Amino acid sequence: MVAGALPGARLAVHARFHRLFAQRLELADRDLRDACLATKAARVAKETGEAVSAIIQASTNADPETLRRARIEAEEAINSLMDGVAALDRASGERP
Repeated sequence: MVAGALPGARLAVHARFHRLFAQRLELADRDLRDACLATKAARVAKETGEAVSAIIQASTNADPETLRRARIEAEEAINSLMDGVAALDRASGERP
């Protein structure tokens, strides 16, 4: 300890460090949530695009296999949207 320094001064330095470190952790957590939401959004866009394409294809070619494939793609899109909703709930701290 520096001569003449008060013992409380050392604690104040540590308190500031811990407060700043906690803020950095909060920012990192927020960035991680944002990245997770962006990843979910990308997945939703991919799956819904595939579903729309498959449904359009089924509208011009209504054979059983094309209809089955369109239904599968639509279900995958719905599942990705539900994953997105769950990620939004987690990010906001809400649980349905």
